Amino acid sequence: MPAQRRPRLGVLPLAFWSVGQLFGCDEPPAPPDPGRVTLHRLNRDEYNHTVRDLLGTSQRPADQFPADDVGYGFDNVAQVLSVSATHVERYLRAAESLVDEVLRPDGFPLSKTLQVGDVEVRYRRRSHIFFTSNSTIPVRIEVPTAGSYTFGALAFGEQAPPDPAALVFAVDGVTVRTVPITAVESSPQQVQVEVPLTPGTHMVSFGFANDHYLPDPDPKKTLDRNLGVLWFRVHGPVGASPENSLRRRVVVCSPASADLAEWQTCADQIVGRLARRAFRRPVTQEEIAALRTLAEASWQSGDDFVSGLRPSLLAILLSPRFLYRVEQDADPTSTTPHRLSDFELASRLSYFLWSTMPDDELLRVAEQSSLSQDESVLIRQVARMLEDPKAEALLTRFASQWLQLGGLTDAAPDAKRFPGWSEPLRAELQQETQLFVREFLPLSGSRELGIQRLLTEPFSYLSPALAKHYGIPGPAPDVPWEKTPLVGTPRQGLLTQGSVLTMTSYPGRTSPVKRGKWVLEQLLCSPPPPPPPGVATDLAPTMTPGSVRQRLEEHRRKTECAGCHRLMDPIGFGLEAFDAVGAFRQSDEGQAIDSSGELPSGATFTDSAGLAGLLAQDPRFLRCAVLKLFTYATGRAPTDADEHRILALTTTLGEHGGALRQLILAITASDAFHSRRGEPEEGAVP
Repeated sequence: MPAQRRPRLGVLPLAFWSVGQLFGCDEPPAPPDPGRVTLHRLNRDEYNHTVRDLLGTSQRPADQFPADDVGYGFDNVAQVLSVSATHVERYLRAAESLVDEVLRPDGFPLSKTLQVGDVEVRYRRRSHIFFTSNSTIPVRIEVPTAGSYTFGALAFGEQAPPDPAALVFAVDGVTVRTVPITAVESSPQQVQVEVPLTPGTHMVSFGFANDHYLPDPDPKKTLDRNLGVLWFRVHGPVGASPENSLRRRVVVCSPASADLAEWQTCADQIVGRLARRAFRRPVTQEEIAALRTLAEASWQSGDDFVSGLRPSLLAILLSPRFLYRVEQDADPTSTTPHRLSDFELASRLSYFLWSTMPDDELLRVAEQSSLSQDESVLIRQVARMLEDPKAEALLTRFASQWLQLGGLTDAAPDAKRFPGWSEPLRAELQQETQLFVREFLPLSGSRELGIQRLLTEPFSYLSPALAKHYGIPGPAPDVPWEKTPLVGTPRQGLLTQGSVLTMTSYPGRTSPVKRGKWVLEQLLCSPPPPPPPGVATDLAPTMTPGSVRQRLEEHRRKTECAGCHRLMDPIGFGLEAFDAVGAFRQSDEGQAIDSSGELPSGATFTDSAGLAGLLAQDPRFLRCAVLKLFTYATGRAPTDADEHRILALTTTLGEHGGALRQLILAITASDAFHSRRGEPEEGAVP
């Protein structure tokens, strides 16, 4: 092995062996602990992406699930992904909506129909829904995309002058259309109206709006207006294809006759294929037979072949084998490491790089047992997956959560102090950072810059409006976004971008403390200690007037405050030339900005560029990038047993110029990614 190369990950370096072990005097060391990932529930993004790739749907049902808990900075850490009663309810609702979409005969993403058997008994009369007084029947729907949707009904009235019966349509309790129904039961009237809907969950309703009852001693002269509805339907959006491509994708065969054996064979093919992909592993004949039995019960009750598949498909989508990423231990209480199966490894890989299920190619490789046995196969698969558009999840999920860019959504700058602030500006600040950070990720078309340059690279992506906000030359008015050099400007790298500066400020002013704390936590993985109990952390209005820096320096004179603030404040001072919405400034409260500082290490700087250079060279920066990606990749927090891995991965990242592609390859080749162990019973001695 050449001297400059390190041992392969998963094999302990020479330094980890004692002299006695080298010469056979001692027992060989225990295998390194690969850690253990708790049963991993799919989080909201993973669920949405998985049903997209499994079924072809554009629905995002998990947006209506409870928010995922975050552990160690990420929402894919298995041990914090709990399940509530609300989750169970929403899982059922999502599965029903998805299966209905897959099995509907047409191609409308939303298609919901109610008939007499779907409503309460009090609304039923013979073959139709019947209203004898003013009332409505609510229907919960999941709207997949914004657009116009068609509300339709086949209705008639038991008429009573002077007005015809009125059919009313409402959305979320607000009446949107009232339609006169002039028809009678012998010749019902079909009505159809278009209603604009926004994405998400809505409660639509239909019903009777103008009940009229005038009794008379002569029953034949009694006036009694009522409304009958044979069916109500909402579908759309308008303009969708009449062909249901999702149905063709799932229902891959169709029986040519009414022979039960033929129905069973075709059903086995459909549910077996779908279950294999949904469970992300091979399924047994017993599992297929159990799923098919559900369809048989529906056929026996009179459903046709396709409709009868509904309970089988629901069972797949509601199975823990779909909702969880299952990794099995032969002995759940043993701490002896064992290798993952190829299918378990394929799932780890796909949810790491894509936040979704393995595709057919990855499942095929897993089926051949070559993914874990041949390192070249693993490398090729990683390279292929990084070129796939689904790898953009590394930007939208990993990088966004690492840098806590979601904090920009919650920022609320004071409109009086910052009249230039607007929602379009918020969106452009977010877009700038996403385009910039993408250049450091190993994605198709990116430059794959070394991660150290994240803080020092003198360029960004600007729109005309954002360049104006920054006060620097930008693209022409007709160019939406352009890579723009920043040499000669006060900006460079991530720290001087408006997204970071805004989300680490207060509504009315900057916060060197929040900015310094963000850098320590997200970029150096060195969070400051919490303030002592009872210590006020705000800059009291009774303090001496002046700039934020002057007031903080006074605050730091308090002995109980100095320890924490000496870590955070100098970093924040280096960014004081940028206000609370990221615009450049030269004064604060009439005082000239002082962006100089001294870090606890003794290193000094005079401005944000000098600060960025020092932070980029700080060894904690590379180690923090490794810690963050390792946590995200494995779905668990690093432990003391991982320290040698983190050290080796950090060295690998440094030796490859900070290229995250090499770090990804090293993580996916490590024993922590390929192996797991059980968990001893409580009170047992390992």
